[in-house]
Amino acid sequence: ALESFSKNSALIGTNADGLYLTKDAGVSWTAKIFTGQSTTGTVKDLEFVNENVGFMLHNTSAPVGSVHYTIDGGNDWAKLTTPTNAGLNSIVAVDVNTAFAVGKVSGGTGVVLKISG
Repeated sequence: ALESFSKNSALIGTNADGLYLTKDAGVSWTAKIFTGQSTTGTVKDLEFVNENVGFMLHNTSAPVGSVHYTIDGGNDWAKLTTPTNAGLNSIVAVDVNTAFAVGKVSGGTGVVLKISG
């Protein structure tokens, strides 16, 4: 997953649970830590509303998806309460407090979540 939210700032999420932030147009990258991070999960999607506020989807290897929220440009992440699911695929931020996520079918039902940050 890749999200560029200003001319010089971007986040990259990897399929080995890495999350890396640049504030200098990619000259240097800083690893970021978040709740639930391991070497077997995946940062599935990133979506920012502005330079500071964004949402991240993370799937464990099970997979079980979770949503994370930042208000400081990706430096710190809070894990939000996420309903039971079988993995999340994509997120779209509506505003600084609201996003929608979709995921894999869980218990025979398609997953569409409204997330409040």
